[in-house]
Amino acid sequence: MRLNFQKTVILLLLGMAGLVGCDAVRYGIWLGHSTEEIKVKAEFGNLKNHTVAILIYADESVQLEYPTVRLTLGAHISAQLKKHIKKIRVISPLATARYQDEHSHWESFDKQKICKDLNADFVLFVALEEYTSRVYGSMDAYQGRITATAELYDALAEDEDPVWPTDGETRTAEAIYPEHIMYSAGHELKIRNKAEIVFSENLVKFFYNHKVPKYKDELAPSEE
Repeated sequence: MRLNFQKTVILLLLGMAGLVGCDAVRYGIWLGHSTEEIKVKAEFGNLKNHTVAILIYADESVQLEYPTVRLTLGAHISAQLKKHIKKIRVISPLATARYQDEHSHWESFDKQKICKDLNADFVLFVALEEYTSRVYGSMDAYQGRITATAELYDALAEDEDPVWPTDGETRTAEAIYPEHIMYSAGHELKIRNKAEIVFSENLVKFFYNHKVPKYKDELAPSEE
């Protein structure tokens, strides 16, 4: 009863503000169905009972500024894989980072060779395009931003092409955290950690069935 009353009051206020017609209808739909979800099928759902190695590529400038990025981000991706995919095994991020350091030209290796070297069934190759916890051009503004492309390679594949994606299109995962810029250096590690978690959640969703809100963001009210 209380919820219905709140909806009625909000809709009345919208009408008083002149938000009638389509806008009012859209707002009403959002109020009535904001918790409704639809199922999204995994783009690649065959990682169960397999061993995966996560290889993260970060250019020299990123590694100089964030020397632990491959370890921390790899650990978060590993945690999400184990959380959502049954009986999956993930090679330690420390072991994959050591492999990369010991083979300076690993990027040019056949991915099937890397699978065999690491004793993995699959290699998840994550290439960072953006990784920062600071706002560009500012010394005291903080916001985590991560963008990367991803490909999955099978140790038993007959060719060097990825087994995901197979449609010729690039798959990109990204994260921005927090939504609003912060101005305290004391929050930087927390910002990096949370941005990596959000990124990992978005990336791993490609590999398991999950649910998303039925109605897109544009049906929700703006924050203005």
